[in-house]
Amino acid sequence: MSNLKVKRIADLEGSNAIAWLIDGLWRSQGVGIVAAEPKCGKTWLALDIAVSLASGMPCLGQYAVAEPRKVLFYNGEDSESIQGSRLGEILKAKGIDGELPNLGVITATSLKLNQDADVNELRRIVNAERPALLILDPFVRMHNINENNSAAVADLLSKLRLIQKDFGTAIILVHHAAKGKSKNARGGTKMRGSGELHAWGDSNLYLSKQRSGETVMDIEHRASESVIDVPLELAKVNGGTCLRIKDSSTEVEDVTEAEVQSAIPEQRLHVYEAARSPSLDELDDEELFATLKRQYAPIPTSQALTLMGWPLIRTTRALSRLTDSGRVNKGSNGYAVA
Repeated sequence: MSNLKVKRIADLEGSNAIAWLIDGLWRSQGVGIVAAEPKCGKTWLALDIAVSLASGMPCLGQYAVAEPRKVLFYNGEDSESIQGSRLGEILKAKGIDGELPNLGVITATSLKLNQDADVNELRRIVNAERPALLILDPFVRMHNINENNSAAVADLLSKLRLIQKDFGTAIILVHHAAKGKSKNARGGTKMRGSGELHAWGDSNLYLSKQRSGETVMDIEHRASESVIDVPLELAKVNGGTCLRIKDSSTEVEDVTEAEVQSAIPEQRLHVYEAARSPSLDELDDEELFATLKRQYAPIPTSQALTLMGWPLIRTTRALSRLTDSGRVNKGSNGYAVA
């Protein structure tokens, strides 16, 4: 008997609006990766997601949770005391007193996703608890395969995808970024191991440190708009500690447009303006506008001027055209799409 069936668009599941567990951050029943370089806060992020979804409070102080949902968290690296300490810090920071019954921590000395007995036990727990989200941290401690072997990685990930489909649970796999990758590399291209990991994700979150030392997050979705360079900080709040979106209102614009123009010789400015054509200017405007649209928050002039990697005068002129046309606003915090 054939399994092939035909449905019309209106009959497809999810044919209406996207359902989010955490608005704009993680899809309902979505699987994916939280990846980061060492000491960028990937476990802090995973725990903040867990506590936020379990409590119904905004994740990172910003991303809304529609309703509290059950979460299961497994950490194969930290002791129970370290996990308890971190969770206690986040609970205090979010102003949560007492127990959080929607959050369950799986306590096991070992969990290998390439071993059938362990996968069956994980399925048993998920079936019994029925969480909206399962978080597994970190990937490297949950297998003994070669991460560069695409077939082996794909087989392991297919077992997690089957858990998602069978029990309707979203899954986050916490993973490491590869060492020695270029600072210019983004997102999935920086992850360690097979490209199957990047391809697997419906939603992926990537943390990295900029040259300034600031930690930023890139948000990537299979079927929704992505966002880059969301600034994050590990902050003391309400006597606790949590990862949150950094307040950019105190940033200082250390380079002004007047300073940029004064640093360019007059002759070079004339040559540049003579060489440009309206069609090229329009292409610049559209490319810069699209990049600004992907930014999470207004960016200061100093960052905007280096955003595209263009000559400064080229970027300055494009910013001026976009602000003059009303498509981009320049406020006290920097440039943002109108």
